[in-house]
Amino acid sequence: MLNHIKGGLKVFYDYCISLILFIIFLYPFLSFTKENFLKWLPLFSLFIFLLMALITYSDMKALAFKEKRPQYSETMMPYPWKGIVLGLIGFVPFIIIEIVLFSFTFGEVLEVLKPALIKGLLGPIYFFISIADNGALGYIIANLAIPVISLLGYLAGHYDYDLGVKFKKYFKKLKEIKEKIQEKYPSE
Repeated sequence: MLNHIKGGLKVFYDYCISLILFIIFLYPFLSFTKENFLKWLPLFSLFIFLLMALITYSDMKALAFKEKRPQYSETMMPYPWKGIVLGLIGFVPFIIIEIVLFSFTFGEVLEVLKPALIKGLLGPIYFFISIADNGALGYIIANLAIPVISLLGYLAGHYDYDLGVKFKKYFKKLKEIKEKIQEKYPSE
């Protein structure tokens, strides 16, 4: 169980880092976009999400690769779906805060700030919410995004799947096809 909590803390840490980056760069982004801030906010959130997804994916992949080694396999108990458990453990504190903010009513001032607090807390995954027009489906998808990213990263490490190698092979094949076409039909 301790290994699950440590893995979940990695996900929690990755999300906190992306949230800090979101908050730090929000003001320059706000001053750059001015009146169109709300229009461009989902794009900014998508950029931060991609950065966070890359970090979480690589951390989970490295963790699964480490846990699969023979010297760790007995104590760490690696199984393919462990990534979703780690993602849920790491993101549960944010889900609890979100549920508390949605469920309870606070003073008048906090009630006015509640939507901004929730969207600020979910800043790196806000674009999911904006795509669904601030509906419940958007919040559900946003809350499931982090566990799904950690699942994919853990699965990649567990099954030794390297996405970078796949892309390199794909682009190499495209380059070969392009060269064959140029040999067959040389430009004049």
